[in-house]
Amino acid sequence: MRLICLAALAAGMATCAQAQETGPWSVRLGLSYIGLDESADISLGGSKVPGASFSADDDLTPTIGVGYRFSERFSAEFTVGVPPTAGLTGTGPLAGTKLGDVTYGPATLTGLYHFPKFGNGLDAYVGGGVNYTLIFGTKDRAISDFKVDNAFAPVLQAGIEGPLASKTGWFLDVKYIPLQTKARGNVGGVPAKADITLNPLVATAGIVLHF
Repeated sequence: MRLICLAALAAGMATCAQAQETGPWSVRLGLSYIGLDESADISLGGSKVPGASFSADDDLTPTIGVGYRFSERFSAEFTVGVPPTAGLTGTGPLAGTKLGDVTYGPATLTGLYHFPKFGNGLDAYVGGGVNYTLIFGTKDRAISDFKVDNAFAPVLQAGIEGPLASKTGWFLDVKYIPLQTKARGNVGGVPAKADITLNPLVATAGIVLHF
């Protein structure tokens, strides 16, 4: 009986110690696929070009997220990535025309709700917040003096996390950002403007470190 009590006490102390090993902070290291659902209204010299739009490269980029767990159910996360470069190619009347390149970096701040854990300690969550996409640089091609504006947008987020060890785990995460911005430049000396819709879907897989 004494051995059973001691074993139960030891197990309880071990469980308590394991719980105390993990603090409220976490760091996520991942690889993100950025898929764009792009479109644009393009004008030259103040007149809309009917049917003119563009396509943009999808990208892969490393990302890092810093999270803080306020309680069992609620947390917040700030995520940034290595800025990728997308090439913009005209469609419609501009089909095949290399319009320009843009290097951009989306940063998101989200609040998350965590469902009760299930399975082997799986932690599913949903949430939302705000995105700020910062344009780090552009490169002229058919459009000279090519510029794209920084932009704010809402973001929706959902994902799941599972344990690997006491302080590490894996995660799968999806963010949807209904993003719109503006671009401008010159084509053969004629002013060009565009209202751009990007709507990126960002799917991320990686590891999470808790401390």
